[in-house]
Amino acid sequence: MTIEKKAGRGGKRKGAGRKSKWLPGTELKTMRLPACLEKELFDYAQRRIAELDYQPPAKAQNFSPTIAKSTVPKINPTPPSNKKTIVVELSLRVENNSKFVRRKKKVRNNIEYWCLSHYDYRKPFKEDKGFYELTISYETEDELERIIDDICREMFITADDDFCFVEFTFKEKGADRYWY
Repeated sequence: MTIEKKAGRGGKRKGAGRKSKWLPGTELKTMRLPACLEKELFDYAQRRIAELDYQPPAKAQNFSPTIAKSTVPKINPTPPSNKKTIVVELSLRVENNSKFVRRKKKVRNNIEYWCLSHYDYRKPFKEDKGFYELTISYETEDELERIIDDICREMFITADDDFCFVEFTFKEKGADRYWY
């Protein structure tokens, strides 16, 4: 790979015939996958890890592959019945830190994928980009407060990583409880 950039007056730059210091393939290390592919890759990795961790019983070593597929444990078992669930409305506003930054859509997508997807979020209004409904499972009120605090912290960190900030309000659906 050679450098063939021209100087401002049409002449060649000094050392234009030298080899580049970049190794082939190094630019691929900085690329990010789209959010939908990251989620699929993460889900595939979780399924594969669960399959590899599965150990069949010692006496059933010689069995057909169809039986083996049916004995693989499920990744997402049903939650215990003593957990309470709450539906929380989230009003989220994402803004850039300066006029030179244009990353609001990327930050919103990252927040949806990394912070809200764990709580079965849904968008009740398609035209409103900042309104979500989350379903949160908890056992005690302290655990609910901790979960909401974790969501807030993750949203702040995700926005700050891309030079943005967030403003939000959590409201319990059908009640008068708020978290800011």
